[in-house]
Amino acid sequence: MSITITGIPTRNVVSVVHYMRQELSVHFPFSEIEALINYSFSQIMGYGRIEMMMHAEREISDENMLAFADVIDGLKMQVPIQYIFGKCRFYGLELLLTDDVLIPRPETEELVHWVVTDFKNLPGLSVLDIGTGSGCIAVSLKAGLTDSRVDAIDISPDALVVARQNSTRNKANVSFYEFDVLSEVPFGMARYDIIVSNPPYVTHAQKKQMQPNVLNYEPHLALFVSDEDPLLFYRSIAAFCQRHLNPGGALYLEINEDFGKATVDLLQAFNFTGIQLKKDLNGKFRMVKAIR
Repeated sequence: MSITITGIPTRNVVSVVHYMRQELSVHFPFSEIEALINYSFSQIMGYGRIEMMMHAEREISDENMLAFADVIDGLKMQVPIQYIFGKCRFYGLELLLTDDVLIPRPETEELVHWVVTDFKNLPGLSVLDIGTGSGCIAVSLKAGLTDSRVDAIDISPDALVVARQNSTRNKANVSFYEFDVLSEVPFGMARYDIIVSNPPYVTHAQKKQMQPNVLNYEPHLALFVSDEDPLLFYRSIAAFCQRHLNPGGALYLEINEDFGKATVDLLQAFNFTGIQLKKDLNGKFRMVKAIR
């Protein structure tokens, strides 16, 4: 039996796949549509690609049909699929998401992996994540450096709610604090062996290069910095490190690919040494490491 629920004409797997392709074809390229379909089936029905093929004629429940309809409606409005489902995968962990936090990117996973690879065999480390957002970096570092003490700060109390939920959800003992790294307010006496940050680094001039699903839904507070001072956060973080990063400690930063050399120059001006500019898997300079 065929029924119609909010525009989806039939109830089986193959029909929903075809309908999603049709409805999303004017909004996304084909390869992205296939990824969105696969992700939707994995979240709603627990199906991978093999299960989708094996159960192509299987009837879908009314509840799941409505879920697919909501996904299609959201995607047609350019809502990121991670916000539609309220979660994402990051460095092997499942994280909750709201539109109060950025959707973690693959290059941020690469930054986390760099830190974990460098320090995985060293016990008793102290780590700080500046601008934690969803807590993706802090929670992943705690999972990867299990014997470490991990703290995290963010200016947004709403983001910290999400970060604490992700810490609890993943059984990661991370301490979170509301703090503005641009402020002159002292952060106390804490000192760290590792400081990591993915601060706002997209200039307003670069907005025209961004997709609507980022511009319209992700928090601008966590994305953008002024064209006049694109290294504002990096300067403040470098100064913060003079007080809170132990001598010989390591600073890891995700950076704007257009300002790699300028970031290195800034860190040199703050007397950091051993500076390494690193490319991501797409061949872009997106990460830097420096030693105090």
